[in-house]
Amino acid sequence: MSWMGWTALGIGCVAIAGVALSAFGRARRDAATQAQMALLDAAAVPAPAGRYDARDIEGPPTRGTAATAGKPYFVGELRSLVYEFAP
Repeated sequence: MSWMGWTALGIGCVAIAGVALSAFGRARRDAATQAQMALLDAAAVPAPAGRYDARDIEGPPTRGTAATAGKPYFVGELRSLVYEFAP
């Protein structure tokens, strides 16, 4: 067998080993993922039943109102906030 034959055989063996290791790694990853998902499912706590309350829904603040604690100030109203508090 010439050097070309040995080179082709070596490349073929490396390619086969790469495919086999890739398949083995994928099988291990799938098994580990299934085990972790089973642990997550076992630890899941059922969510309490939700209840609608109209007080939970507030409208956005009107334009020109000052920011108060607990209420978000929208980016569109940032300009009025800067002008209100700028010296």
